[in-house]
Amino acid sequence: MRAVALAAAAVALNLTPQQLAARQRSQSLREIATAQGVLVSDVRARALSASEPLLEAAVREGALSADERRTLRLRLRYADTL
Repeated sequence: MRAVALAAAAVALNLTPQQLAARQRSQSLREIATAQGVLVSDVRARALSASEPLLEAAVREGALSADERRTLRLRLRYADTL
């Protein structure tokens, strides 16, 4: 799921997932978004939206509980790194 969230965030930031991962070693998601001229809330929303089908499937298959899914959603919604 992290790879999906990272890829979606990278697209929102006009970066490759590799570029985003490298920049996150020294910058927060907010700093990267600001530098790219993108609202951090848009980046987080994109990452959450892309991850949602995986979260739903994981709950359906019993790999995650509903509480774990809720926790992961919150992490994505307020994350400063992906």
